[in-house]
Amino acid sequence: MPLIKQRKEKLRFQVGIDFGTSSTKIAYAQLGVRGKRVRPVLFDHNLPHYPPFALPSVAAFDQNGKLQMGIEAARYLSDKSWDTGFRRIKVVVAGKYDDSFYDEVTCELYQKYLLRSGMDHIEPEHFTVLYLAHAIHCARTAIMNKFPSSDIDIAFNICSPIDHIQNNKFKPVFERIVAAAENVESQWRDGGRLESLLDAVVLKYNETLYRPHDEATRVFVIPESVAEIASYLVSLQARNGLHAVLDFGAGTTDLSIFNLYGIETDETTTYWYAARNLPRGAQRIELIIKRYIQRDGIVVSDKDISHALNNLKKFDGEIIRDIRHELFELWEETLPVWKEAYVHNPYQPEWFENKVHIFTCGGGAKIPSINEIFRQSWISGKVMYGSKFHPIKTLPMPEDYDSVNNRAPFDRLSVAYGLTIPQPVLGKYILPRDCPVHHQPDRPSSGTRIMIKRCSCGSPAVPGENKCINCM
Repeated sequence: MPLIKQRKEKLRFQVGIDFGTSSTKIAYAQLGVRGKRVRPVLFDHNLPHYPPFALPSVAAFDQNGKLQMGIEAARYLSDKSWDTGFRRIKVVVAGKYDDSFYDEVTCELYQKYLLRSGMDHIEPEHFTVLYLAHAIHCARTAIMNKFPSSDIDIAFNICSPIDHIQNNKFKPVFERIVAAAENVESQWRDGGRLESLLDAVVLKYNETLYRPHDEATRVFVIPESVAEIASYLVSLQARNGLHAVLDFGAGTTDLSIFNLYGIETDETTTYWYAARNLPRGAQRIELIIKRYIQRDGIVVSDKDISHALNNLKKFDGEIIRDIRHELFELWEETLPVWKEAYVHNPYQPEWFENKVHIFTCGGGAKIPSINEIFRQSWISGKVMYGSKFHPIKTLPMPEDYDSVNNRAPFDRLSVAYGLTIPQPVLGKYILPRDCPVHHQPDRPSSGTRIMIKRCSCGSPAVPGENKCINCM
């Protein structure tokens, strides 16, 4: 009698990959089931300087010249100098196509390590492809290990900052990187070695095209901030009006400003007034810390920096003063983003005090003074003299998120959480380039007449200025 082959259960998953400068966060959700839960991928790496939910965004060649990626690379580099290895690759790639992201120190360290490794023919895009393929492979492996007896179909969403998506130079580059990563990961499953896969990337990268509408495509690019606020949109705290999200990461800081309409209806629309990925982040704080704890002949490692960051309150006033100064300069760099957003809604009372709610997230969001400085209204002018403050807090944690006993706090996984929602379900959103100007009436419902100051050209003036954004 012939054996009856039992059919495997078909399961569908959506995976969110938050590709970060220093580490990558991954979450997943099973689709088409009751009681959907979003779960983080935890890594049993036992690295003291990386939390369990973080996949290190690093690569390195070990003492035998073997290429290491992610956890293995971080483990090899753990007792090496803080600036050894292929680090902050995301920033190096962005700097090639956008001068505002070019960081001289980061790029010089990258090139020096590349030359020492004898890999000067490898472009940073190639390493980025291989790293993202590694992240996809780690996510797939984690899910398959959890559901070993099932036939699994997985789709992946990878985030990109809104201003990168609307950047004509960088957008096609990142889309090609993502498409190539999907192709490389399929070869990885067939047993390919890292070095041979890297050679394949070098040969095939320029021929790769991103085809999001192809039925075979399983890896997609999603605007980072759109995913980031997904938890807020479904929370009881959601309100119509102006909001900002400050994501303070390792290499960059994302500031996104949006106006939420129709939250009480089924036609909620998010209008993104402005979004900027600023090339300043916790790395600058790490450099300050390194200068203070470095002594002659002592190598400052990742573990040293991580320990110091977690114990900043124990340091003396001088280092705290330098960190506050760095944060204040970053705050000043956000002012043009607020002014850009104001162009889409030039009605000044909408921008005052508790009218704008700010959410913080990211690895550097708990650094002392962040909330104190960034709650300041941009209209007030200067932090030390201003008196107008916006409500500022972390993003609300949704009920369907599993923090695994807080081993994966939601403020670090908020982007990955949003990326587990398939794109058609993320809701209607309008990105800055296509966002209209929302003209408010000169006479609010309170009956108080508010005069809108105007530039000599007739356009609404930027608060505190006599000119509009275009004439400044």
